[in-house]
Amino acid sequence: MSSTLSSTSSASAAATATASPDTPSVSHDLNPAISFIIGTAIILGASVMNAAGLNFVKLDMVRTMALPKSQRRREFLRPLWLIGMTLYIASQLIGSTLALNYLRAEYVAPLGASSLIFNFLFASWLVGTPVTRNDIYGTIIVVLGVIGIVAFGSINKGLVTNIDLNLLIELWSRVGWLCYFIILGFLPIFIVYIGASQLETVVFDRMDILGDPLVTPKPTSRSSGGWRQANGGTVGLGWWETVKVKWQSWMHWTRGWIENWSVDKSDKTLTWTLGICWACCGGALAGGTLVFAKASVKLVSGSLSHKNTGNQFGHPAAIFTFIFMGVTAILQILCLNRALRAYDSTLVVPVFYGVYTASGFLDSLIFNDEVDKYETW
Repeated sequence: MSSTLSSTSSASAAATATASPDTPSVSHDLNPAISFIIGTAIILGASVMNAAGLNFVKLDMVRTMALPKSQRRREFLRPLWLIGMTLYIASQLIGSTLALNYLRAEYVAPLGASSLIFNFLFASWLVGTPVTRNDIYGTIIVVLGVIGIVAFGSINKGLVTNIDLNLLIELWSRVGWLCYFIILGFLPIFIVYIGASQLETVVFDRMDILGDPLVTPKPTSRSSGGWRQANGGTVGLGWWETVKVKWQSWMHWTRGWIENWSVDKSDKTLTWTLGICWACCGGALAGGTLVFAKASVKLVSGSLSHKNTGNQFGHPAAIFTFIFMGVTAILQILCLNRALRAYDSTLVVPVFYGVYTASGFLDSLIFNDEVDKYETW
């Protein structure tokens, strides 16, 4: 009898040892429902900080614009701006970094759009921006959209939740992702960024707010070879000087086209357009930040928990992931700051989060190769 039990126990142990390589350990994972509750609570807290920070920034800009030009100080010298931007950055770190440990990236972006509700409240309390009926209707639509994304996002054939270096290398080496990243990720953001920068110079010139460090100076005969070189005269120049001259020529043409377009446009129309352009640019960058942050968090957490063995950070795939996360995070803050300088937060923040949610979902879908994991209906 004891020999039978011994043999049965040995067979069971052998079966367990054989199955263990293919069966992921979940002993350290929380219940999915608990993880969702914790992640949602983190995002809601971060949303309050986010909305408060953005409206502190807007309040600071409104007060600064009311001052004479001689009394205006740069952003980092204004305490209110520093408080607001600190709250915003902290909300991004908490909302993205911590929440990604408990929620999928497809949930973080739409749930983060709950800050729209808090944004309207803080915009009314701090800045005095009136909340219209359309704002309320728009918020309801956003909330319904969030519920729909969270509900239907769970209908899939199983998604990869852990990322190690080998999987990251495989994801970065896919031609489909690289084409998407360059053609539909980088180029549209680049074009909108350039167009918004040139529109900003036109708006600032019209409002007589020159001397801003972000404004591109008008071409003169003394700048980089003058108008002759800026218009295509590149004889005798090296390749780098030729590139700079061609770039200046394109910038001058772009600004001229925008100036012709804006001749019959009111100041409000121009600032409205500028706010939307910067918000779209920032939202698209934030979507990229979400995807790269997700991969970075999983690499770090997997290394700390010893789920991922070996050096996880020495390969170019990991290095570029961290670099792109930092670059997109910084650029989204710059774009959002310029959007709030141009127009009210009640327009900027909804547009920002709308683009952020859409781009975050699409970027995650393509980067993680999850297109086939969702149902087509």
